[in-house]
This record gives sequence, structure tokens and C-alpha cells, in this order.
Amino acid sequence: MAETQYALISRWRLLSAVCLAVLLSGATPAFAEERSAVEGIVVDSQERPVSGAEVALEFPDGTAGIRHTGPEGRFRFEDVKSGPATLRVTAKGFEVLRQAMAGEDAGASLRLHLRIAPLRTGVTVTGSHPASLRTQVDEIYNRNKSISTLNGLDVANFNPVANYSALRLLPGVMTAAYGGRDRFSLPTHIRGGHAWGIVETIDDYPAINITPVNAEDGGYTAGFSSVIPSIAVESLSVATGGLGVSYGQASGGVVRNQIRRGSAGNITSSVRLEMLSLGEGIAMADTGGGFGRVDYYVAGQSSLADYGTAYDTFPRPIEGLRLGSGVAKVGVRVTQSSRWETMYAGGGERHDYFQNASIAGQPARREFHTDKSNHFLATRYNWRRSEDLDFGLGVTQNWFHENRIEDFAAGIPVGLSRRNRPQRATRAFSTFNWRTPITDSVSYTASGGGDFTWDRFRDTTASPISFSFREQAGYWRNSLAISRAVTLNGGVRVANIGNGFRNDARVLYDVGAAWIVPATQTRLFGSWSTGYKLNKAFYLWWGGGRFIRRHPAAGLDPSTTETTEVGLEQPISFGGKRTGRVRVSVFSARESDLFNFGDSHSGLPYYDDARTRGAELWTEWRIWRLRPFASFTWLRSYRDASTNPEAADVDLRFAPLPNYSAGFGSHVDLHPRLILSIYGYYDDGGVSQEMLNDEVMVTRYGSFSKINASLAWVASSRWSLFSRIENLFHRRDLGFDRTTIGPDGSARRTAGTQRDPGLVASGGVELRF
Repeated sequence: MAETQYALISRWRLLSAVCLAVLLSGATPAFAEERSAVEGIVVDSQERPVSGAEVALEFPDGTAGIRHTGPEGRFRFEDVKSGPATLRVTAKGFEVLRQAMAGEDAGASLRLHLRIAPLRTGVTVTGSHPASLRTQVDEIYNRNKSISTLNGLDVANFNPVANYSALRLLPGVMTAAYGGRDRFSLPTHIRGGHAWGIVETIDDYPAINITPVNAEDGGYTAGFSSVIPSIAVESLSVATGGLGVSYGQASGGVVRNQIRRGSAGNITSSVRLEMLSLGEGIAMADTGGGFGRVDYYVAGQSSLADYGTAYDTFPRPIEGLRLGSGVAKVGVRVTQSSRWETMYAGGGERHDYFQNASIAGQPARREFHTDKSNHFLATRYNWRRSEDLDFGLGVTQNWFHENRIEDFAAGIPVGLSRRNRPQRATRAFSTFNWRTPITDSVSYTASGGGDFTWDRFRDTTASPISFSFREQAGYWRNSLAISRAVTLNGGVRVANIGNGFRNDARVLYDVGAAWIVPATQTRLFGSWSTGYKLNKAFYLWWGGGRFIRRHPAAGLDPSTTETTEVGLEQPISFGGKRTGRVRVSVFSARESDLFNFGDSHSGLPYYDDARTRGAELWTEWRIWRLRPFASFTWLRSYRDASTNPEAADVDLRFAPLPNYSAGFGSHVDLHPRLILSIYGYYDDGGVSQEMLNDEVMVTRYGSFSKINASLAWVASSRWSLFSRIENLFHRRDLGFDRTTIGPDGSARRTAGTQRDPGLVASGGVELRF
């Protein structure tokens, strides 16, 4: 207890010191802003003027101006206020250009070069939509947090039918040593979070938290990672910190999908075809545009595969796969100040696999197929009461169904379902966003809302069993921005969680501060936040749903998380232009009430407590013809305590997570029409520990790395040819080999049997209309 009190006092001293330093540094007198003109010309790679391009001048506080280039490609902004800003240029058939404005750019004539859009980046012009008030308020609230982002091109180049595979390139995203390394599987942990399952959002709708289904029998799982066509992804990011207040249930991090949006008066379409040496064919297409008050965007994909013997070393070798899915968005500007939007994302997958088993003492082959479907439907109505106040209402509905069927056993037809688990999640929500100036140098922003969630989870395989979960929550987030340099944030969420048997009230907090040092533009930030997550999947996984119903049936307690983070981000400039940035952060998290699978022989489960500490680095650049980025993560995870008397790893390394992981990527403009992209990630294997006769036994898993590459030749703004290579260095060993070091120092190696097919090459074409 004394240690806990000391830790709390130390944490509050740290936060108080950060806030005090921020306030003192921001207490500088405000002077009249200097204003000047910004002008320039937009040209293509051949130095020809680009007419009709949209040029947006954006400031950190959300304000922006928009101009369109004339016949000579020229634009001009008058009376521009001083301070950091970004120019965003969008033109049909070209890649979106974003360029940071340096102080010396004011009054100078800029020359902005556009590149022909490589591989579908010019399909739909999203840049013509000014940032919503919600986006602007979120940007201010997130200044004291770490958010890492990949664009849609990186996602498609890395693995076009498993979008989340590319998340391994980002800091804090890891894979446990016993899985998640083949091209079907997904990262398993974000910042070491032990509450299973990745929480996701699509287009800033409330977080989706259906029960996770792992790819234990192969395939792409029909999760949002694969049902959202990569051709439709605008960006994919991971948010960490303040999760409980902003997103509700989450652990470690939240995956955020941003989908492309059509633009009225700019109707464009594309088709992408690709064939892989592995025996898999991929077809994608999209179209977007609008008319009058309506805008739309539609994308679809189909993947067919006959893998033959490529996966024969897997415990459940997958032989064939069929996936079909898509997204559709329609928005209507009902009035000048209101918008209604509806979107759908979903699809289904079937894959065939087998297992070598023993029947009546004789070896036998059991053949299965798994059908999975996932559908997400959402609608919302936003009304902007004024430039500084808006309201929103909406509903989301999510259906997920997995049905695993045994077709044959030793050649004899079976036709029985071995796992049939439908899920459904409904959420109604309301939101508001507000900003108001207090003085010339101080402004206040707030956002909040409420939601009602109802999740249903059933298993109809044999004896039907079902569980129902309800939650009501309200949240309020506040930001105080001082002199454009200082931001103070604080938020609270109050939730009433129904776990199927009883209600549990929780209050979540999020406080932090950020300071942008005027002289160097360095962003210093820190935060402390709490979160929670109810592991609904464990209701069925613990004794097939029977154990949780034993007397006294009380259900699971939501796991709770407390996270502290501090960091800095430094923009880098060469030649007076901002060319890159580096972000470093350190964090510490404590989790309690983590479900322990031990059988307590009653309806009261065992729980674990864990702690994680780590450090992250993220950097991205734009230098000459290179656009590199890189990440590095150091992490340690321990089990602090357990109510299970048989727990053998208290105070030891808990989950087999890597000590280190790293990722990198870069686009290289070999020629104005030839673009090389290369990506890679590495982890040094996992380490777990347990007690054996009062001594520690250590298990180390093998390290693993993978390099992917893509080469694209942009023939014109209408068509491109491309080639991709996955697993460039032909790494077949998935790192499942492990070495166990006994208490006496002896080492015993266990060879892994699951091997990757190795290098996969593909070729394809993309057409744009």
C-alpha cells in the first residue's frame, strides 16, 4: 500500500511539474501578429503549370484558406497570419502534396511540384473537403499524445488483402512469439496491452469492439483488416494514450481506419488487378464522385487462391481461399450547415484446410472449411450550429459470424459444424464539439457525447448458449490552448457496464499537457490516463461458456489500465524547409483484473495484474527523392500478482513479447515515372519466464524479420504497372523455435514445425478513369 501511495504521489508531482512548466513557459505577452502574402505556382514533373489545382493553407488551430490555380498554375493568399502552417495541393491525376511553411516562405514566391499519382492515390480527391470542426477539436486534444500513421499506398504495397499487417511498421505494435508472423495473421499487442483483442474505428465512428476471432485455422479472418479493400484506405493509424475517455473500451492502442471520400464534380474510378506466385489472384475497383449536394465513394475487392501444398507445414494447412468484400459511403449536404452520411463495410470469406489426426488408432485426414462474414453499417447526422459549435447523432450496427464445418474424416462425409458463433453489436451515439476564444491568445475547446451499446454473443454449435452485454456512457473532453504554444487537456468518461450478470460503474480520466517551444518548434508532451476493457470472448473460451455460469455466477470484471507517458517531437528543417520529424516517448502502464484461464471450480474466475514499460521512436522524412520512415520499440512486461494459486510466473516476464522491435519503409523516386517502395520489420523474439522449484526457467523464442518491396511504373495519369515482392529474403523460419533455459543453466531447444512458403512475387496493372 505504501508503494502504491508513493507511486501516486510521484506521478502527481511529475504531472504538476509538467503543467507548471507549461503554464510558466506559455505566460508570455501576446504581440500583434505579423501578416504577409503567400503566393506561388504549381507545376508537374515536366515543369508545366497545373491549372485548376486546389491549394489549401492550413494552420494548427484548424483555420484554413483555399485557392484554385489559374491557367498559369498560380495562386496567392493575402493577409496571412504568421506562424507554422501547411500547404496542401490537390489536383486530379496527381498525388496530394503537403508542404510545411517556414517563416522565410512568407512573401516569397513558391514553386510546388506535383507528381503523377502512383497506384490509385489520385482516384478520389479527398483534399477538397475542409477539415470538420470535430477534426480540428481532436487535433488540439491529441497534441499531448502519440499517434503514428501510414498512408493507403503503404498499406496496399505491404499486403493488399491484410491491411493491418502493415501496422508492424509502426512503434508499439508487436506480435507475441507464438504466432502472428505469417501473411494471414495480425499483430497481437499494442504497447504490450494484455486485454485481448484489437479495438478499431472506421471514419471516426465510435470504437468497434466485437469479440476478436484469431486466424487459428488460417485465412484472412474476415476482420476489418481484410474486408476493407486497401484501395479504399486513405490512412491507417494507431492511437495510444487517453483511450478510456476518447474511445471507451480499449487496451494498449486503437487502430483507426480512414476511408476515402468522393467529391462532387470530380468523378473518378480505378481498377487494380494483381496475380501472386503463391496462387492467389486479387481484383479491386473503386469509384467516387458526386453531384449537387451528394457525394459518394464505393470500393470492392475479390481474392481467389489455390495454395496447393504451400502451407503444408502449418498445423492446419490452408489449401484454398475465397474473399469478397467492399465499402460504400454516401453523404448528403441536407442544408448549408448540416450533413447526413451512411456507410457500409463488410464481406465474407471461405477457406479450406485439413488436419492430420488419428481415428481409431489409425492416421486420418480431416477436411474442414470455415465461413466468416463481417458487416458494419453506420449512419450519422451532423449539424453545425455555427463555425464554433456542432452536434451529431448516429447509430452503428456490426454483425460477425464464424462457422467452422468438418466436411470429411478419413474420406467419409461428416458435414457437422465444429464452431458456430454469431455476434452482433449495436451502438447509438451523440456528439458535440465546441470552441470559443477567451482572449486574443487563449482559446477553449470541448467535445463530448454519450452512447448506448448492446452486444450479443452466441454459440450455437451444440447446446446453444448466449450472453448479452450493455453499456451506457458519457464523456467530456476539454482543451485550453495558450498562445499557440501551450495546450492543457483533461477529460472524463463515466460508464455503467453490464457484464451479462451485473452492472459495474467506472470513471475514467485523462489529463496532460503539450508545449511547442517557439524557438525550435519542439513539441514536449505528457499525459496520464486510465482505461478499461471487458473481455467478452472469454465467456465462451472459458469452458465453452459453462464455467462462467457456475455458482456464484458474477461474470468478469472489466480489466483496468493506468498509463503514464512523456515524450518530445522535433521537426527537422534543411535549407529553410521542413523535411522531417523525430518523436521519442517513454511510457509505463499497469493493468489489473486480467482474466486468468485457470479453473477456479466456481463461477468466480482468477485474475492477474501486470505492468509494462517501454520506449518508442518514430521518424519520417522527405529528402530529395526519398520519403523514408522508421520506428523502434523497447518493451518489458511483467506479471505483478495473481489470484490463481497455481500461477507460476508472478514478478516474472509474463507474455512472450519481444524485447525490441523495429520497422522501416521508404519511397524512392528512381525516375519521375518509376517509384520503388521498400518496407521491413524485425523483432528479436519473445521471452517468458516461470518458476520451477523456486527457480526461474526462461523460454526464448527465435527472432524474425521480413522485407517487402514494390516497384511501380506510372505510364501516365491513366495507367500503371507494378510488381510486389513479399518476404524478399525468403525467410521461411517463422521464429517458432524456442530455447528453454532450466534453473540449472541447461538449455533445451524445441524446433518449430511451421514454416512460411517464403518469397512471394506478384505483378499487376492499375487503370484510372
